[in-house]
Amino acid sequence: MARAAQTQLAGPLIPPGSTVLLFVATGVLLVLDMFN
Repeated sequence: MARAAQTQLAGPLIPPGSTVLLFVATGVLLVLDMFN
C-alpha cells in the first residue's frame, strides 16, 4: 500500500521507469566515484 502511494505521488512528476533509471545512474556514479 505504501509503495503504491509513493508511486502515485511521484507519478505526475516523474514516470516510474525514469525513477528506476535515476537510481541506477546515481548508483553507477557513486561506484565510479569510489573507484576514482
